[in-house]
Amino acid sequence: VPVGLTAGDAVFVLDFLTGRLYGASINPQTAKFTQGYMHNVLPDFGLSPDVRPRFVMTSGALNISVQGSRKQPATGGVYIAELNSGRVLAYAFPFSLSPRASNPEPLTIVDGFQFRQTVE
Repeated sequence: VPVGLTAGDAVFVLDFLTGRLYGASINPQTAKFTQGYMHNVLPDFGLSPDVRPRFVMTSGALNISVQGSRKQPATGGVYIAELNSGRVLAYAFPFSLSPRASNPEPLTIVDGFQFRQTVE
């Protein structure tokens, strides 16, 4: 996922068993992973506990500002579809060249849409 004009990318991994989305970005000044990200996407899709989630994930450009946030969002975002719910959600995340604390940053839902009716 692109993070900024003068920076590189972030990489994200979705744990399909837990619904946790993990990510990290490399700081081009230090050549180290200096920012981490984590968000549990499972509750965002509103599935009942007995439904096994089926995710599809991709990344792309967002180039948005997040209202009410003091942190600068990355230029890219993460798009996740869950096939049982028939829903797609777009997630934004903050990025800065300054090294961050060891705690992972949360991701924020930007918007979503329904691509099909819920599977019963």
